[in-house]
Amino acid sequence: TRRQGVGTFVSSQPQVIEAGLEQLVSIQRLAARQGLQTSMGELRVLRRQPTHAEIAEGGWPGSGQVLQIERVILSEGRPVAFLVDCVPQELLPGDSLGEDFSGSVLDLFLQRGQPALDYSRTDISAVGAPPEIARRLRLQSDEVLLSMRASLYDVQGGVVDRSHSYFLPETFRFHVVRRIEPPMP
Repeated sequence: TRRQGVGTFVSSQPQVIEAGLEQLVSIQRLAARQGLQTSMGELRVLRRQPTHAEIAEGGWPGSGQVLQIERVILSEGRPVAFLVDCVPQELLPGDSLGEDFSGSVLDLFLQRGQPALDYSRTDISAVGAPPEIARRLRLQSDEVLLSMRASLYDVQGGVVDRSHSYFLPETFRFHVVRRIEPPMP
């Protein structure tokens, strides 16, 4: 374990959260399936105007505000992920992010049944931890993280959530089940 300004220490290997990427499932549900406990660490919610890209790509109205929900997810008391979701404010009105908010916008939407969700388009890459995210995850800047940028679509084809998730590779193991395509005749 590395702590900026303190040093590097030997620690026990954290439990690994393992999952396939064929279905969209929250970290909390994945961990619970494996008997692991997660909790939400630092939470910050910002209200802001949508960017030009969000308006153009998501069909979001330029007049409404966007909630930017940033939080750290802990497993066994250790930071394991940093999540950022950007959602039109009308989809999460009032006290939607009250005391019982577990850290999963996906689970919140599914519990409410609104909006009616259809699919997610996700880009996956490895990135060096930006300084602010490294600080929140208690890492050195530029340590490698697994990055997932996703757009969550409703049944009408509109983007209801744009997310950027950062995962510690030693804590998450993702896999994809791939079918064999038959040879062409």
